[in-house]
Amino acid sequence: MRQKYNGPSDWEDTALTELSQVSEPSARQVRRQAPKRRKISLMKIGILCCLAFCCLQFGKQFIQYQQIQAEVAYFEQVKQGKLDKQKELEETKALLDDPSYIERVAREHLGFVYEGETLVLPGETVDDDIPEYNPNIKAGDLH
Repeated sequence: MRQKYNGPSDWEDTALTELSQVSEPSARQVRRQAPKRRKISLMKIGILCCLAFCCLQFGKQFIQYQQIQAEVAYFEQVKQGKLDKQKELEETKALLDDPSYIERVAREHLGFVYEGETLVLPGETVDDDIPEYNPNIKAGDLH
């Protein structure tokens, strides 16, 4: 069934009352909803700020940790190089304390001879034939 149209005044009144009920919330609803929205948004912003701060602090500490690890690795390499050099110097020192090595160096480089021995020098020398001081000679190589 169709309703009968009574004129503009009757229709406007019903539409306005329906619209006013739907579109305008009461003053209590407005007061109650506004603070909740603000608290929720402020709480979200606060949580996000705390998370961002924690991430930044973690990132800084992670970068510092990586730098320290790189320094430790560098100094470990330096330490190993120094230990290798120390071992090499100790071997050279042990070789220099060996009397047979000292005798060999004295005979070859300085031309020393024992009493009763005759030093024989070659007529011509070539630079390649002159023995050089060699710290890599081991004590077992000596006679």
